[in-house]
Amino acid sequence: MFSNVENPKQVAILTAAFDVFAAYGFKRTSMDDIAKAAGMSRPALYQSFSNKVDIYRAIVTSFCNGLQAEFLNVVDSEKSAPEKLETVFKLAVVEPHAMMENMPHGEEIIGLKQDYAEDIFEDFDTTLNSVFETIIISSNCPKDLSKDLANMLSQSVAGMKAKRMRSSELELGFAALLRVVAASLHASA
Repeated sequence: MFSNVENPKQVAILTAAFDVFAAYGFKRTSMDDIAKAAGMSRPALYQSFSNKVDIYRAIVTSFCNGLQAEFLNVVDSEKSAPEKLETVFKLAVVEPHAMMENMPHGEEIIGLKQDYAEDIFEDFDTTLNSVFETIIISSNCPKDLSKDLANMLSQSVAGMKAKRMRSSELELGFAALLRVVAASLHASA
C-alpha cells in the first residue's frame, strides 16, 4: 500500500498507523499505540512524524500518489474510453470506499479528510478530473465537449461521495453516468 514511500521506517509507521486507525479509530489511537504497532519507541516515531495528523496526511498522500500512478497505466492501456473511465472510477472511488466500509472505524477515517486533508483530496479530485478529460479526449471527442464531460463526471462523483453512498451504490450510479458519456462519445464520433 505504501510502495511509493522510499523510507522503510516511514513505511513501517504508515502501515502500523493505518492498521491501528482501522482497528481503534483515529481519536482513540495514540502516538504510543502507533509506535508499539510499528515496533519502535515513541521518540523514534517522533523523529519521523510530529503527530498523528501528520501521519494521517502522509497515509492519504501516499494513497493518492499510488492511485495516480495506476491511472497512468489505465490511460496507456488498450481499453476503450468507457472501460478506462470505469476502471479509473473503481480505483479512485469504489475500491477505497469498499475498503473503508469493511473497517470498524472506516466512517471516522473518511470523515477526517475535511478536518485534516481537504487540500490533498482537492488536489486529487483535480487530478481525477484531468484523467477523465485525458481519457475522453483520447476517444477523439472534441476538446470543449471532453472538458464538459469530464467536469460532469467529476461533479457527479463528488455528489455521490457527499451522499456517503455505499460502494455498490457508487458503482451503479457511475454505470448510469457512463452510459450517458458513452452515448455522447458515440454521437461525437
